[in-house]
Parts: sequence; C-alpha cells; structure tokens
Amino acid sequence: MILAIDVGSTYLKCAVFEGEQMLEKKSRPMPSRLPAGEDARFEVDATAIAALAQEMIDDALMRFPGAGAIYLDSQMHGYVMTDLAGGEPSPYVSWQDRLAEPELSEIALRIGPEAIRRMGTRFKAGLCACSFFARHKGAPLGEDRLLHTLGGYLLYRLSGGTAHVCHESMAASLGLYDCEAHDWNRETQRRVGAERLMLPRVIPHTEVAGAYRGIPLYGDIGDHQASVYGLGEDTANSIILTLGTAGILCMPSNRPGQSEMEERPYFHGQSLLTKTRQPGGRTLDLLVRFVGDCAALVTGGPVEAQAVWEALQAGPPLDAAGLHITPEYFSGGGAGVIASIGAHNLTPQSLLAAGLDALAEAYEKAVQEFLEIEPKVSRLLLCGGRLTKWGYLQQALARRTGLSVVCPARQDEALYGLARLARERF
Repeated sequence: MILAIDVGSTYLKCAVFEGEQMLEKKSRPMPSRLPAGEDARFEVDATAIAALAQEMIDDALMRFPGAGAIYLDSQMHGYVMTDLAGGEPSPYVSWQDRLAEPELSEIALRIGPEAIRRMGTRFKAGLCACSFFARHKGAPLGEDRLLHTLGGYLLYRLSGGTAHVCHESMAASLGLYDCEAHDWNRETQRRVGAERLMLPRVIPHTEVAGAYRGIPLYGDIGDHQASVYGLGEDTANSIILTLGTAGILCMPSNRPGQSEMEERPYFHGQSLLTKTRQPGGRTLDLLVRFVGDCAALVTGGPVEAQAVWEALQAGPPLDAAGLHITPEYFSGGGAGVIASIGAHNLTPQSLLAAGLDALAEAYEKAVQEFLEIEPKVSRLLLCGGRLTKWGYLQQALARRTGLSVVCPARQDEALYGLARLARERF
C-alpha cells in the first residue's frame, strides 16, 4: 500500500493505492497566490504548501497506517530557496511567473542557443533560470542557498531537512539542466547569476529520497510525465493530448534528437516529445464569458461561467451552423475573427461549436508534426478535464486529424502514474 501525492497548480491531491487500485482520494485547494505589487509576480507561500501536504499525508496515515511508501509528483518549472541554517524559505516562485518576460532576449543571449536546445524544456519566462535572473540581476545573493523544485522542497521538509534531491524530470524543468549530459549545466547557472545556489542531487525514480515517520519517500516526478505514465500501455502508437487550462501534445520516443520539439526526460530511457503553448479551456473562456454577460444583462444578476458550461452541455446538440472562428484567435498569432455570420446562426451553441472546431483545426497542424516523425501513430489519446468529455470536440478532432480519438475511462492520471511506478518498484 502506498500514498500518492499530486501537487498541482489548483489542487493538492492525496490518494491511497493497493497495487494500482485506488482505495481513497482526497483533494484540497492549493494555497492562494501571494499579493504582489507587480502583476507579473506569481509567488505562493511555500511553508503553507508544505503544511497542507503534511496535513493530508497525516490524515491518510491515520486511516491507512500500513502504507509502505509515499510517492510524489508536482507542477514543474518553479522553485523554492532555503538557507543553510534552516530558516524560513523563500516563497515558491511559480511557473506562472512572468517577471522575466522583458529580460528573455538578454537571458537567451547569456545562455546561448546550444544550452537552450539541451535543457529539456521550452525556454520561457516561468523557468527557474529566468525568474531567478529577473529577481537577482541587480541584487545577487549574499550567501549560499539551497535550491529546490516544489516537490523537492516538500521532500526536504518531510525528511526533516535531509533530502536535497529531485528527479530528472523536474531538474530539466528548471532551465539549468543539460539533458544530453544528464547533469546540471554549471555554465548556465553562472550566466544567470546563480553561482551561490546549491543545486539538488538528481536521483532516479527508483531511489529512496528520504523518510517521513519511517516511511520511504520517492519522487519528485514532473506532473506531466506522471500523467502520461498513468495511461499505462495505452500510449503505444498514440499521441497524447492533455487538455486543461492549456493544452499539451506529447509522444513517448526512444529516439532522442530526431526533432526540434521539447524532449522532456521520461522513464526507462525514453523521452517525451512535447509541444506546449497549445489551446485549451482558457481559450474558450472569452466565448463563455460573453454568453454569461448576455444572460446577466437580461437577468440583472451575475451568471457564473460554470453555469454557462453546464447549460450548454445540457442543451441541444452543438452545431456551428456555418460559423467559423480563426485558430489564430487562440494561439495569439493573429487577431480573433468570428466569420460567416448569417441571419440565424449566431447563437450560444453555434459559438461554442465554432470554438471547438477552431481547437480541432489548430491541433490538426500540431498533430501533423508528430506524424512526420512517427507515421505509424494511429490514435489520439484525449486526457484532462471538462473539454475532453465533449463528443463534439472528439468528433472534430477525429475528422481533422484522421486518427482514432480515445478518451481513457479513468481520471487522475498523475496519481495512477505514481501508483504504476510504485508497483514496478515493489
């Protein structure tokens, strides 16, 4: 029996597994973003996150005292710093932080294209390497500090300060790693002014990181990799489309260096060919808010987005009725356009249908890049939340891509991914 901890951006989940059978799952909202004078800052109280995780683990252990291991995955790219004396940690600087956006050109020049190519993640403002530079460019650290991934910080706290480690999937998410050398890129560390950061030891997923109340700790695994691994054998001959707030396309690969895509570390010698910055639920929010605002204008009271989604799902079958929305509206590559409006086709149902058609059109182009690498792919695995349940979107994706679209029955793929790793270990 094991505990599986999934530290997401919105929720922290704790599940109990016997083999790969989930016996219990509890979910709590993550601590809120700290108030900041700058909108670009996205920081969260790291101590509050650790306290929440420990509280949920202790609660589960009261009912399942026979747990033999604790496995953990977490959101990627962000970081926490602690001092060597064990004082208060820095806030958790999230992957959603945008403070480095004005500095990206300078950081790219400092790091160089070869280091960026080898880091195992897309170069962006939310990487630890970039957000650290933006904060400390004019205020370098005056003393050595321990650097932690978010999951690594939880392992550090749970182990009583003995585990200063992280998994390669998390190391690569920071922008300070060299995936081809399987080691930290010390030159990148120097060029972003992070010489005084003591980087964690990178461990395999099979190595015990430490112990909490005598129970071995394992992790920390990147939440994306854990989710894909939770699909099990279904990933064979498949492209995986994870649809949440945004979208991620990926495909396990045994052949590194075969494309210009991100190559994220995975398991058993494989990498995940990955395309991020894809459209997802957030990109339809404008349409849903518009419908809600129209309803509020008539009713005189606010209409929540969730209520609009539920009404559309329970209403008549979706039909775009000739309406067309450009995919560029979602990708940020151009102006949003709603075209082919007729005398009778501008309805809430047709707006949503056209939006879902536009998502499918955008993914058609992205899927083609994967098919050029692996022509034998025959399926598109659709994972995630609310959007994946829309039969209209599934049909549009199948029509556009020519692939069989499959929506796995079980949810919480990341938790099941941790359970699968545990089952292989034990």
